[in-house]
Amino acid sequence: MLVWRIVTVVELLVFAILVAFILLRPADATGVDNSLTMQLISLGLIAFLYLLFLIGQVIWYIILKTKKSSTSL
Repeated sequence: MLVWRIVTVVELLVFAILVAFILLRPADATGVDNSLTMQLISLGLIAFLYLLFLIGQVIWYIILKTKKSSTSL
């Protein structure tokens, strides 16, 4: 369970760092100015990918809880 918490915190920190990077950079890698539209598209993509990781975390948590409850009986 401790590993699950550590992985969850690390994923959340990586997501926060990526969001800050997207919002604070003046131009993207191609040199195009980072407009609000481009920022929102990038944030949407990052949020979608984070949602996939979050779903995996919830499944992992449910598996851990069922194993823990079955071993404590």
